[in-house]
Amino acid sequence: MFAEYKRDVSHNYLILHGDETINTTSYQVRILTGNTMSSILKCRMQGLDGTWFFYYDITSKQSLASFYEQRKLQGEDLEMILKGFLHVIEEMAEFLLNTEQLVLCPEYIFLDVEKKEVSFCCLPDYHHPVQEQFRELTEYLLPKLDHEDPTAVNLGYGIYRKAMEPGMQLENIKELLYRSENSKEKIAESDTKIRDKEEYVEEMEEPPQFFQEEKKEKKDRKWQPAAGCAVGGSVPAGNSHFPLSGIFSGNSNRNCIGGGNTPDGSWSRMDLDGRKKEEKTGTVCRMEKQSTAGTCRNEYRKT
Repeated sequence: MFAEYKRDVSHNYLILHGDETINTTSYQVRILTGNTMSSILKCRMQGLDGTWFFYYDITSKQSLASFYEQRKLQGEDLEMILKGFLHVIEEMAEFLLNTEQLVLCPEYIFLDVEKKEVSFCCLPDYHHPVQEQFRELTEYLLPKLDHEDPTAVNLGYGIYRKAMEPGMQLENIKELLYRSENSKEKIAESDTKIRDKEEYVEEMEEPPQFFQEEKKEKKDRKWQPAAGCAVGGSVPAGNSHFPLSGIFSGNSNRNCIGGGNTPDGSWSRMDLDGRKKEEKTGTVCRMEKQSTAGTCRNEYRKT
């Protein structure tokens, strides 16, 4: 078999031809050039000096060999190739084509990366047992596996072991693909559960917003003296009284109501009307509460 590549204005072609004489009116040639199978590259024939050439349209496609020359083969990539192989074998069986005419060389298997499709070449004068070709293909793929991907490793070596067995059936490949897909689903479910659990733990560690607002509100709530009253003092050890000194605006005859703590810990309300009245007369009441006597002494000072 001979191969060459050709390019025109809008298409790229892989051109294959063999040494044998081809019957251009045969059933297989008519099916092949009729482009009725989606897994086979679109093909047309052209004769020159008694030799027939098969032109396969490879526009927007890359060969398996060139695409994975510098890339590692992931599990999903291997699944795509194997599913493409199963598809082409089933299509050829449906159209009663000889599977030994399928070309499984990595250089002549083409990938559509965007559509994730695999396309093959079928050559009428090509005769190689498909199982032998498949075994050689698996041997080619093994070194290109991404050995950090468990799906690729398990599926790749599993397929290789099956390919080495005599009388390999397509059901063996389907079974391995089925196991691989189930394994990926279980891993995905496990990852989802772990992720949900981590999110739940993060939500539990973070207090609800209304607790944070309530805490902030309590923190901002400080004791403030009643209007017109400035108080300063300290609590000596062992003394239950509060020695306080400050300036109170109120009636000159009025004592400080609630000179100590009320039961709720707050200070009693001051008489604002009296404050306004004494502000007019210019009188300031200075009250000092002694810790021993516990009484109020009023001093008046004219300003």
